[in-house]
Amino acid sequence: VLVARRLLDAGTAERELVAAALLHDIGKSLLPFNPVFRVIAHLYRPRGLPSWPLQPGLHGALQLREHHEQLGAQLIRDAGGSPRVAQLVRQLGDERSREPAVRLLREADAAT
Repeated sequence: VLVARRLLDAGTAERELVAAALLHDIGKSLLPFNPVFRVIAHLYRPRGLPSWPLQPGLHGALQLREHHEQLGAQLIRDAGGSPRVAQLVRQLGDERSREPAVRLLREADAAT
């Protein structure tokens, strides 16, 4: 919600961008929240883990850290959500994306 609020306050309130801001971390909901695992996953960031199948415990938290945008985009598509919103969420995790809307989303996310 804080990311969406930042976009709204900045006047960048394109409907689909705000929806992507609200849903950008939805992939993290695929595993139960464990604060210890989340802290470790933010401090220890291995790369190249498979996105699926999600493993339980710390390994799954590490997978989500690397792939939650991709998995969240798939959840949005599977639920019949907007393809544009799913695309924005997926591209948020792609460091190579230069799309202006993704840049705005990245900046708002980093500021929260």
